[in-house]
Amino acid sequence: EKKVWTFLNDTGSEVDSFTYLELDLCSSGLAEHFVSDKCRLKKGDRALLVFFPGLEFMLTLLACFKAGIIAVPVFPPDPRRLKKDLVHFASIQKSSGATVALTHKSYSWAKNMAGAASIFSSSGESWPEMTWIPIDSTLAEYRALARKSPVGEVQLRSKSMEMETEGGDIAFLQYTSGSTSEPKGVMISHDNLAHNLCLIVTELKADESTVNVSWLPQYHDMGLIGSYLGLLYCGGRGVYLSPISFLKDPTCWLRTLSTYKGTHTQAPNFAYALSVRKFKESAKRSPGDFLEGLDLSSVRHMINAAEPVDAIAVVDFYDTFGKYNLPEGVVIPTYGLAEHCVFV
Repeated sequence: EKKVWTFLNDTGSEVDSFTYLELDLCSSGLAEHFVSDKCRLKKGDRALLVFFPGLEFMLTLLACFKAGIIAVPVFPPDPRRLKKDLVHFASIQKSSGATVALTHKSYSWAKNMAGAASIFSSSGESWPEMTWIPIDSTLAEYRALARKSPVGEVQLRSKSMEMETEGGDIAFLQYTSGSTSEPKGVMISHDNLAHNLCLIVTELKADESTVNVSWLPQYHDMGLIGSYLGLLYCGGRGVYLSPISFLKDPTCWLRTLSTYKGTHTQAPNFAYALSVRKFKESAKRSPGDFLEGLDLSSVRHMINAAEPVDAIAVVDFYDTFGKYNLPEGVVIPTYGLAEHCVFV
C-alpha cells in the first residue's frame, strides 16, 4: 500500500499516484491487454511509447517488460511543431522497426488534430504509418480493480501471459538524442538493466527510505533509469514533475524537495545555474524571502550529469541555497552514457 510514484502539476498539487500494489496489477493488466486478441502484440514486437509527461508512460513500460514487448521510448513530437520533431520521430520509428505506438487519448487527440492541420500545410511532414493503441480505458479498469482488492489477494495470471522473460532478452531500445547526428539505438537487455540499477542503488546508498524528486524527461536514460526505475529498484518513493513545470518555475524543484523531504535528485548542469538565476530574479521582484520555510536538510545526493559540469554553477548553487540547510557535498558530478545503460 506504499506509494511508489506520485506526479505533480505546475502548482505542486498531486494529480496522479500509484501504490506498489496498483503498479503491479495495472502493469500486468496492460501486459495482458497488449497480447490479447484485441491488440495482437507478441513477445519480441517493438512498440514506440509516445506520451505527454505523466505516469502512464512508466506503467506502459513495465507492461512491455512483463509481456516481452521491446519498448522504444521516444520524445513525443509537439503537434504544434511537427516540422521540427517529426524528423527524429520518423528516424527512430524506421530504425527500430516498430509498427505500433502505445499512447494515451490526450496525445492521440492532439496528434489527430495536428494531422488534420497538416493536410493544409506545405511543409510536407507527415506521421509514419503505424497502429496507435491508447491505454487509458484498460489502465482505468485495472486501477479500479486494484483499489477494491486487499493486498495479497490479487492474482492475475491468464493463458495469454505464459511467456517468460529471460535475462538476455531485450528490455527496450534506448536512442541517443540525435542532437549531433541521426538518433542511434542501443539494445538494453534485462540483465544490462538490472546490473546498472544495482550499481546505481549501491553507489547512491538508496533504500526503502529514499524519496526521489525529479522533473527529468521519462524517455531519456537519466530520468527513465535513474529517476523512475532506480526508485522502483530500491523500494523507495518517487515524486515527479513535468520538465515544462521546471522550466516555468525552476524553484518548484527545490520546493518539492523540501515538501516531500527528498533525499535524492538528478539534473543536468544547466538546471543548477538556471535555479540560481531565476531565484535571484524573483528575489529582486519580491520583498522578503519568497522561499521562506524552504528546508533542504533531507537531501543526500544531487546528481549533476548529462552535460559538461561547470564548477562555478555548483559553487553558486551552494552559495544561494546553502542558507536553506542544503548539506555540503551533496551535488555530485556524474558521468553516464546510453551505451552503458546510463550510470558509469
